[in-house]
Amino acid sequence: MGDVEAWLVGLEIANHVTLRLEGRGPGADRALRTYRQAHETWLANPQTDPPDWPAIHLLEIRQTVTDNIGTHYTLASATGGGERHPWRYVSNYLPVPPEQASSLRLSFEAHGQIWTWKFRSLDAPQCLDRLHCHAAIRARPARYLG
Repeated sequence: MGDVEAWLVGLEIANHVTLRLEGRGPGADRALRTYRQAHETWLANPQTDPPDWPAIHLLEIRQTVTDNIGTHYTLASATGGGERHPWRYVSNYLPVPPEQASSLRLSFEAHGQIWTWKFRSLDAPQCLDRLHCHAAIRARPARYLG
């Protein structure tokens, strides 16, 4: 996908751990224009499957969620794209972090490179309680997709 940046734009803990990624940058803009042109062509003759949302390219990034006590988190569901957010990819992991867990570590791997963020406290001020937490993440690029 060239110079598409994958940005971590959200982390939520409710009845699962939710990660939100978005594709941004010049490559994302070009891919979105290409998608929209392909979609217009498809609308004129919808005899085949519609083109994939640009967010499908974010599947190239392997995501790992761990915590400080070694809990095994697994991908429970995911969704990507949509008219309002064609470059958004949302993944949900289970289980909910156990009461004993005090930090989460998020790792993203693509093309042999790994980016990691550690959230040191699951009891941070932005958490109403341990089951309704929304981390205030300043959006930042995880990596370029190449």
